[in-house]
Amino acid sequence: MELYKSKAELYDKFISQSGKSYERVANIIEKYLKKTDSILELAAGTGNYAVEFKKKGYANYVCSDLNKELLEIAKKKTNLKCLTLDMKSFSLKEKFDAVLILFKSLNYNLNMKELKSTLKNSFNSLNTNGKLIIEITNPEIILSNPKSGAFLFDLDENNSLIHLSDVEGRFMIHYFMFIDKKTNKCELDKHKNYIFKKEEITNSMKEAGFKKIETELNGNTLFIIGYK
Repeated sequence: MELYKSKAELYDKFISQSGKSYERVANIIEKYLKKTDSILELAAGTGNYAVEFKKKGYANYVCSDLNKELLEIAKKKTNLKCLTLDMKSFSLKEKFDAVLILFKSLNYNLNMKELKSTLKNSFNSLNTNGKLIIEITNPEIILSNPKSGAFLFDLDENNSLIHLSDVEGRFMIHYFMFIDKKTNKCELDKHKNYIFKKEEITNSMKEAGFKKIETELNGNTLFIIGYK
C-alpha cells in the first residue's frame, strides 16, 4: 500500500481534493466525548482527525497506525503521542476512555475474524464505561447500489493521481495510479476493503462485550457507538 508508505507525503494532498471534511465528522463525534477523555485513535493515518480534536481542546489524544510513514507526518502535524500498531493484533497496558476507528478504517479488516479481533482489542483497551466510536460509509448504500468510479487529481506540479474504485461482491477495490508529470512514470497501488453489514458489526461488538450499542446515520455516513 504505497499510498501509506512511499507516497505518504501525497496522501493529504489527495484527501484535501477528495471533499472529505474532518471537521464535520469531529463535530458529530464530539457529543459522545468529554474534553477530559483519554482517546486512542486506531488507523489514524496522517493525524487529520487528531488535528481537529486538538483544536477543540482534547489534549489526551494518542494516534496509532500500522504505517510509520503516515505516523511521522501525524507527529509533525499534531505533536501528539503516536504508536505504531496493527488494530487487528495489539494489546496495551494503558486504558482509554474512548477508542476511535474513523474514515472507513474498519473496512481494512478483510473478514469476520479480523473484524472480531479488532473489536475485542478495542474493548480491552477501554476503561470501565469507555466507548468505541466507529465511522463508516453506510454499507446499505454501497451493497444495494454498487457503483464504479474514476477520478483524476492534480496533486502538485510534479504529481497526478488517478483513483479507480469498484465493488466486487462484498469487497470494495481501490486502484491508485500515481503519475510523475516530469517522467510520465506510473505506479499502481491496490487497496482492498471488506464491506461489513451494520448487523455484522453490531453483533460482533456485542460478542466482544459491549453492553450498549447506538447507531447514528448522518447523510451517507454511519456512526456506531459501543459502550463498555
